[in-house]
Amino acid sequence: MESLFKIAEQAVISRLLGNGFPLSGKSKIGLGFLALSALLFLISVGFFVYGLCLWFNNNFPPDIAALLTGLMTFAISILIAIGSYAFLSYKRFRLRKTQKELQDIVYALLETGHEEVAGPVRERPKTAVLLACLAGYIAGEHLI
Repeated sequence: MESLFKIAEQAVISRLLGNGFPLSGKSKIGLGFLALSALLFLISVGFFVYGLCLWFNNNFPPDIAALLTGLMTFAISILIAIGSYAFLSYKRFRLRKTQKELQDIVYALLETGHEEVAGPVRERPKTAVLLACLAGYIAGEHLI
């Protein structure tokens, strides 16, 4: 029975702490730099749109330049939305896959534990009931 718990512990820990688990391992400093990078990216996108508008103003009449700037910005935003949707769908898929694998591991371990415990309980049912009652009594005394 002790070997079963060691195997279960090892399987769960290796799965949770492995490289494939989709939890963020970033520190607060890393997240701060990521936020700063996102802010600078937004500022650069603003300057890009402004520069695009100025370039269109030099080559087209103002109304056409504004229309072209709006269309370019809209097209870029649609591409970003499609990319982010695809990325989030992939992350959800990986999370569901990981949850399914962990669920399968837990079910397999519970089934193995049930098989190991079922034999002695069938052989000595009175002793098993007495031990279960005693364990419940001790747990009730210490937990309540």
